[in-house]
Amino acid sequence: MPNDVQTYDPLRNTITCGSLTISGYGPDSFIKITRSSAIFTTQVGAGGDVARSRSQDKTATIEITIMQTSPSNDQLSALAKADEIDGSGIFPFMMKDLNSTTVCSAQSAWVESWPDMERAKETGVCVWKLAASKMNMFIGGGIS
Repeated sequence: MPNDVQTYDPLRNTITCGSLTISGYGPDSFIKITRSSAIFTTQVGAGGDVARSRSQDKTATIEITIMQTSPSNDQLSALAKADEIDGSGIFPFMMKDLNSTTVCSAQSAWVESWPDMERAKETGVCVWKLAASKMNMFIGGGIS
C-alpha cells in the first residue's frame, strides 16, 4: 500500500558556502533564495501581438537566517571580512533539501551585506544577505 503521508524535516536541508556547512538555523524561515529577474518578460504590441524575451540574468539574492549563537556567524563573518579586505570572499554556494529533489547552487557567491547587529533580553537571529551569479534552481517535490 502506498504511503500517502509526506514527512518534512528542516534538519534535512543542507546549506554550504564553500567548505563551510551552515548550522544553527533560525526558528522560522531559515533560507530564502530569490532570482533577480523573471525567466521571461512579455511585451504586448498595440495590436495585441505578444512577444517574450528570455532573460539571461541568473543572479540571485540569498537570505540565511541563523541563531545569534550559531558558530556559522563566525565563519560568515570571516568570509565577509576577507572580501572587504582583499576581495577573496567569493565561494561556491549550495542549498539542498534532502526531503525533496530541491537543489539551488551557484559557482560564485559572496556576502553582500552584514546582518543587523541586535541584542535583546533573549537570544535572537542573524540574517545574512548573500548574492550569487548564475544561480541554478530546481524546486522539487517530496521524496518519501
